[in-house]
Amino acid sequence: MTLIAKTKDAYQLLQDGANVLSIMEHNGVRIDMKFLRETQERNEKTVKRKTEKLLKSKVWKKWKRKFPGNAKLTNRFQLGAVLSDMGHEFDRTEPTARFPDGQLKVDEEGLEKVDHPFVKMYLQTEKIKKLGSTWLRNLERETVDGFLHPSFHLHTARSFRSSSGRDKDVELTEQAEINFQNLPVRNPERAEMIRRCFIPRRDDWSIFEIDYGGIEVSIAYCYHKDEKLKKDHLEGDMHRDMAAECFMLPTDKVNKMTRYCSKNMFVFPQFYGSYYIDCARNMWKSMDRLKLVVGDPENPDCTVREHLAKKGIKALGECDPSKDAVKGTFEYHMKEIERKFWEVRYKTYDKWKKDYWRKYLEKGYCQMYTGFLVKGPHRKNDVVNYPIQGAAFHCLLKSAILIQKELIKRRMKTRLFGQIHDSIVADGPKKETKDYISIANEVMLERIPKLWKWITIPLRAEAEVTPPGMSWFYKKGYELK
Repeated sequence: MTLIAKTKDAYQLLQDGANVLSIMEHNGVRIDMKFLRETQERNEKTVKRKTEKLLKSKVWKKWKRKFPGNAKLTNRFQLGAVLSDMGHEFDRTEPTARFPDGQLKVDEEGLEKVDHPFVKMYLQTEKIKKLGSTWLRNLERETVDGFLHPSFHLHTARSFRSSSGRDKDVELTEQAEINFQNLPVRNPERAEMIRRCFIPRRDDWSIFEIDYGGIEVSIAYCYHKDEKLKKDHLEGDMHRDMAAECFMLPTDKVNKMTRYCSKNMFVFPQFYGSYYIDCARNMWKSMDRLKLVVGDPENPDCTVREHLAKKGIKALGECDPSKDAVKGTFEYHMKEIERKFWEVRYKTYDKWKKDYWRKYLEKGYCQMYTGFLVKGPHRKNDVVNYPIQGAAFHCLLKSAILIQKELIKRRMKTRLFGQIHDSIVADGPKKETKDYISIANEVMLERIPKLWKWITIPLRAEAEVTPPGMSWFYKKGYELK
């Protein structure tokens, strides 16, 4: 990928952006070393205790008999062979089920389907072990004088966004650098362990996080001008509506998890170029993995899988691109959902993608609204997504630049220390909370649209603040009066 700043303003954005990211890195974030070390100790004891139980189990005895002198608890292939002997089968049909050499994968997703106490404890142990080695240990290693100084880059992401962690141009080392933009958040237990390590630099300060709400959807509208998408984004809830369609539910029965599944396994994948087979497969798996239930107070234990069965959908389908989807399967259902999504619901967006791709093939490049060129050999999905993702991030980057200037101008003590996807993270005195959030709101929602006239949709932002002295985990929504 070649990052080409076509205009003077684009070049200046990169220059100023690199400066503000270096300020974030210099400021750093304070780490609660006492909590971190106590968590590490608890984590290691838990791993040791669970490992001892695994090594005393009947399954391990069978394992050692099958692989005498070479049995290793960390060997997934051996585990798969032992479980197969016990009558547990793994999905052998999906393209992702095998390595290029044809050998069967025994991955976390496959093991989660095995209903056996040994496998459940095995997975728990592996996850806890990974938390310690990937996050806790590296977090302690990279903390200097009580502060972590995460790195940020503007030249490695193909989508023209930023990245964090080890520079891809630097030779790999045995120990990984913390990726500040990839902190665990989906698993509540792991998220708490990690986020509680991050605390304000002073005991009477708070952590501030302000996030652009749905910025990529907003910027996408600036390109394709699909009025239906604009209305859904500003006035409705497209993720809830699509969850209702995908799971055949009334909208008032859509709960937090079914909405989450729709958002991350259908709506955004569709926007980024995925198609119904992958969406169907991922959503079908999520019904069990996320234990999706129908949001019905009168029948709280009814699962989404059971609900779909009552509607006549009892099987996923073959999900084979070379074969037609069979009516009555979830695959066929999702194929119809996808067709209506693009041909009826967002047909203007669909037409824009086709026209944009055609122009790219004619010219060999396309220019982003922020003055950068997408040039060279790219796939269609890249061409129609990079200008949106890049420009969305540039809104955040420009916001950070302007916010930092205001902090210096007003001689405020608040300090920016991080950037995660669509949010800016800082910490500062309690008395500066209102002023900082006001500055961020004014910059992100008013100055950015005035600065870039191509932004033709109202932008949104959400703020979260921790109580003074409390860790990042305890952040709560903050609304300006």
